Amino acid sequence: MHLGLIAMTSAPDELVSVLAHELSHITQRHIARSMSANSRASTLGLAAMLLGLVVASRTSNADAAQAAVVGGQAAMAQAQLNFSRDMEREADRTGLALMTGAGFAPAGMPAMFDKLDSASRLNDSGGFPYLRSHPLTIDRIGEARQIVQASGAAGGVPTAPLLHALMQARARVLMGTTTQTLRK
Repeated sequence: MHLGLIAMTSAPDELVSVLAHELSHITQRHIARSMSANSRASTLGLAAMLLGLVVASRTSNADAAQAAVVGGQAAMAQAQLNFSRDMEREADRTGLALMTGAGFAPAGMPAMFDKLDSASRLNDSGGFPYLRSHPLTIDRIGEARQIVQASGAAGGVPTAPLLHALMQARARVLMGTTTQTLRK
């Protein structure tokens, strides 16, 4: 957690949604599962490279051998990206259940995704979703909203209690370096 995250959120439910998502990566053992998946993918990649070497030694077609090697590497990279996106979706769902169970408004998660989408709108056209380690933010917003609606929980915008508003203002002041920021 850092000052920028506190300053960006306008309600405790939004802040908690980020923390619940990240805690879910831990409770679901995503790092250990990723290491295991990477080990399997490395074995497949090595097999593809060996196949490429065998093809290269048996034929005079270097392009076929190179295609086998590059194809194996591409398949390995795509498998890692697919696994990473699946872990992100799992952390979203598990985090949403965690924060709801702790008494926070589940609407905080789609609201936070909306903020992330707005913040990255200039830098992200949404292209090439199959090359991303995370699902598209718009897809995450939609899934979070569907889960909130299906649960029957109250939707809408999370409310900002005074304590969170004070924390947000303090974070903005501490992040600022100008006298004008301190005066605000």
